[in-house]
Amino acid sequence: MIEYREKNPYVLITGATGFVGHYVLAALLRRRVRCVVLLRHPVAESIERLSILLSDLGLDARQLIGSSQLVPLEGGLPDGLPTGSLPRMNGVIHIAASTRFDADAAGEPARTNIAGTRRLLDWAGENGVRSFHLISSAYQCGRVTAPVPETVLSQRPDFHNEYERTKWESEHLGADWAAQPGRSLTIYRPSVVVGAYGDGRATKFSGLYLSVRATEVLSRSLEGAHPNERWSIPLRLQGRPGDAQNIVPVDYVATMITAVYCSPADHGRVYHLTHPSAPTNQQIKDAIESYFDCGGSRWVEPRDFQADDLNESERAFHQISRPIEHYFIDTPEFERGQTERIEQRTGITCQAYGPPALMRLIRYAHDCQWRRKSIPACELALDMTAGAACAAYYER
Repeated sequence: MIEYREKNPYVLITGATGFVGHYVLAALLRRRVRCVVLLRHPVAESIERLSILLSDLGLDARQLIGSSQLVPLEGGLPDGLPTGSLPRMNGVIHIAASTRFDADAAGEPARTNIAGTRRLLDWAGENGVRSFHLISSAYQCGRVTAPVPETVLSQRPDFHNEYERTKWESEHLGADWAAQPGRSLTIYRPSVVVGAYGDGRATKFSGLYLSVRATEVLSRSLEGAHPNERWSIPLRLQGRPGDAQNIVPVDYVATMITAVYCSPADHGRVYHLTHPSAPTNQQIKDAIESYFDCGGSRWVEPRDFQADDLNESERAFHQISRPIEHYFIDTPEFERGQTERIEQRTGITCQAYGPPALMRLIRYAHDCQWRRKSIPACELALDMTAGAACAAYYER
């Protein structure tokens, strides 16, 4: 480890205050990797946010900054990368991303995921950085039926949304950059990232958590109702009960990224940070309904689901959940050979999601009230458009 630090005195990390980013940063700092973090203006406020996040994980950001193990730099993507006198860096871990599914007026997610990645790759080349680590997504594969290989996909997929497209495009930008002699690109493709395995801790509540939030609000609206009413909600859900929902804990993802980064021999490959034995739709549904003591919804085979024959509850739910419903319908299989090799060598495991582990995810989100008390509203990563609509519907 000391030899590696001498060869690579600093690594630049983007997205360090994000959900995955601050876990990766903490894991690197624990292994005494010296890190430069790109923080938004005003940098003092960003340092404060980062300090709170790292403190939750048992690290003192200000002490680390004082010892020069952690160096904050003000900047942003795509147009605000730092210039001038910089710490010597030979690695970049690019975690910052927009997770929007649909394009917005500001040009997201393409602005961050494509233009931002392109500019960062150019910046890395200009500053002599030869090792680029890109956090992509397992779902850049789009709609597929065959197992997804741990390679850069040459054929353009049929995408569900803009997020998948921009992640696929960013991988190809990275591959073009790495085609130059002496450069390497390492790609990490996590599936649906959820809270830490041991306690469910999370700072982002989207995707799977939208169903949890909807059920929480629904449970409140039925407070005091007879159990028969609480357990007979007329709601059909598109999906197959036995299909796997590929969720992975954020601490597993961070540990794997750190293990690969700290082993240069493992650079230059694609890693599917996916669950080898993911929980099913039914297991997740059972856990959510059990926690909130209400339910009654049932799965319907997608080809038999009639969108023009929905009751009021189903119309509202279908409209709200449309952006993420493909996760319940299309459930790709991901090859994990290269990932398993790292797991076997390091002893890292992606632990199984039985009822207790699923309950921990739900309980953390519920108990911390989606972290409203500890994170400003502007930082809360819940899908507020869908979440607010869902809450308003059920509370009516």
